[in-house]
Amino acid sequence: ITRDRLDPGEVLEESIQRQQQLIAKQIKGYAELSRKRITLEGSGLEGLQMEARSKQDGFTISQFQTVIILPGGSDMLIATVALPGPVTDEQRVWWTGFSNSFALAQHPESGISRERRRAGIFPDGDRRRRSLVRRPFCPAS
Repeated sequence: ITRDRLDPGEVLEESIQRQQQLIAKQIKGYAELSRKRITLEGSGLEGLQMEARSKQDGFTISQFQTVIILPGGSDMLIATVALPGPVTDEQRVWWTGFSNSFALAQHPESGISRERRRAGIFPDGDRRRRSLVRRPFCPAS
């Protein structure tokens, strides 16, 4: 999971397009296979879910990515997983369930470890920290 911020005046789709162009220049054979708008079931957070593929040393590398826009509209959290080989339908179902297991949590500023404070996002004027936490997720059998 990584964080990023939209450039001033930029919307999520523009940011993703800009970053995809940079990746395509650095990784031969990089191709986005799908992109769809999502709303996470548990939290109502909105974002994009993508699937991409590339070749590295003759091997196929597949990637799932979920990009979530946090309240305030400019901060993003990006969850990524890379897998060897082509993606199966079962893995796509797993990724959707995994992505939906994240929820926005608020914590009072006092009593929080330094590591958790570093991961926090502090909107202007807001004294409570927001972070993305993962609820327990068990894929359907």
